[in-house]
Amino acid sequence: MNGQFKRHEVDDSAFSTITDDSAYWAGFLMADGCISDSGGRATVSLALSEKDVEHIEKFRDFVKTSAKVATYKQRQGSFSAGKYSILTFSSRQIVSDLAKLGVVPRKSLTAKASVVDKHPRFWAGAVDGDGWLTWNRGSPV
Repeated sequence: MNGQFKRHEVDDSAFSTITDDSAYWAGFLMADGCISDSGGRATVSLALSEKDVEHIEKFRDFVKTSAKVATYKQRQGSFSAGKYSILTFSSRQIVSDLAKLGVVPRKSLTAKASVVDKHPRFWAGAVDGDGWLTWNRGSPV
């Protein structure tokens, strides 16, 4: 095991069943999360402004992980100033289940909410994560 990463407890089944909560967090992660599946490691990360750390803690509670929320100062010259908080944990099952919901690595230009596209809590999470929703020919975009 790479010494840089520690395996934390996590509820690997958190996204195995579509519930109001799992749909919401899938939408939020599609809008503002980071999924990685490379180098034999499947990780989920959520980073927000330090002022939104409570939302990250709610996500941590949902996935029941023992991973800690860390807070860092932005590098000088970065896009946004101030501090940010981040939660990162590893779970091949969660990454696989999120992929079935359309939340995949490098999703910015390819994201498609196929399974949960009609679930209102998914769209509530997406709007909370990215701040807007629009309709095109009767479908959410």
